[in-house]
Amino acid sequence: MLQLFLTLMQQLNCNITKTDSCEIAYLKYVDCFNKTVSSDNKQIFCSSFITLLSLIETCDSCGITPLMDQLMVAGFIPEPNKKFADISDCQNNNCFVQNPLQTLSQIYESVDLQEMGLLNAAKDQGQCGSCWAFSTTAALENAMLHDKSRYENSIWESSSYILSELFLIINSRNNGYCKGGSFARAIFEYGKKHANLNTVELETHYPYSSWVQHQNNFGKDILVPKIQTSEYQIPFKIYDDVNSGIIKIYSDMYKSFTKETIKEVKSYLSRGILVVGMMSTSNSIQLPYYNGKSWIGEECGCSNYLEGTRDYAMCVNKRVDHQVAFVGYGKKNGIDVWVVRSSWGSLWGADGNIFIPIGSNSFCLETTAFAIVPKYYDDALENYHNIGSHSRGGSKQLDPDYAQIIINDGIHTQMPYRLPFWAKLVLLCSAMFVVFFIILLICVYIRKQRLSKKYVNRDTITICTNQIFRSIAIV
Repeated sequence: MLQLFLTLMQQLNCNITKTDSCEIAYLKYVDCFNKTVSSDNKQIFCSSFITLLSLIETCDSCGITPLMDQLMVAGFIPEPNKKFADISDCQNNNCFVQNPLQTLSQIYESVDLQEMGLLNAAKDQGQCGSCWAFSTTAALENAMLHDKSRYENSIWESSSYILSELFLIINSRNNGYCKGGSFARAIFEYGKKHANLNTVELETHYPYSSWVQHQNNFGKDILVPKIQTSEYQIPFKIYDDVNSGIIKIYSDMYKSFTKETIKEVKSYLSRGILVVGMMSTSNSIQLPYYNGKSWIGEECGCSNYLEGTRDYAMCVNKRVDHQVAFVGYGKKNGIDVWVVRSSWGSLWGADGNIFIPIGSNSFCLETTAFAIVPKYYDDALENYHNIGSHSRGGSKQLDPDYAQIIINDGIHTQMPYRLPFWAKLVLLCSAMFVVFFIILLICVYIRKQRLSKKYVNRDTITICTNQIFRSIAIV
């Protein structure tokens, strides 16, 4: 029984234990995630495994993940910049629509777009810096799923609304293929006369798996839609006053979301509309090992900037480098969190998502929020009608709330402060020192009493013993 207990204590996931050598752990890892053995990937994994073992004692959100044999890839080019501002029909960067939807006074207590049937499963960008394309297609798929009654008896209904990232990264000339890009640039190109994005396309027609073969011809090749012209779709509203469909909810790299911004983002999600954001990943030691069983926070505070440095000093020293999507909110282990969709596959995190405390600006997440409005959306509508039961529970799900309606006040449960391991150790040692010091003082007192021939009777010993226990209890 003792041996079984010790084995369970050492167990990670994928049947890997803390005592395994990196060679044994790697073979188990390859089998667990159906990967191909590679000497280069093994070297990365072994380094990652050592890092994980140093984290596991104090990190309840860390475990074996499919990212451990590869270098973490992001791929975001910040907005706005000169190239984007100079695009024809978008002079002076006047291509954003200020929030056209009214902030809701009442919202659902928690939202999960995938549970609502408004989000497809998480996809994997691989070793290509194309996160911008995955957040863009997630928003486009969400818009079509929101309006799916309008696409009945068409090719879109039978395709499950799974769109092609490859079609987007090749045909979007204002982005950089695997060298980065942004949701805003991609959305702006849709429907422009000079652009190659006059429709969305199906993943089955242009699968992402062939991105490597096309990479060397970027800027030369154009992918022609394989769907019929009658099936062409740009599935979001384009506002004539700015000739764009990009909704700017919030953008400030030096200040995190206000209470009003939190209310606005929650309003979009409660309507069933995905919101696109950005985060900083390159400086995080925990993200590659995120297991999705709890929320995760990491300091990334924004502060005042010096004049002349605003272009590059985003969010202090941690630049946003990864485009992601807000796909829900609610409580995780009692803490108010955003549900954020990455593009590292469904085996990472909580089915491809990460839980980040609301109001914490962890990973510089709460600095930007953009969206598109589904093409057939009725602006008079409020909360989405089919929210789901929200009673599923589970270690990788939000806390259940049974689809309750609450007041949208922007208030959130504060993220508890977590002491680092070294601080906990210092506090423990200090407490033990205080206890032993008090005991020493009591013993010295008793000895002095004896030396002065004031014999210690049983009552005196009892009193001293009680004083020792009281001292320990106080500490």
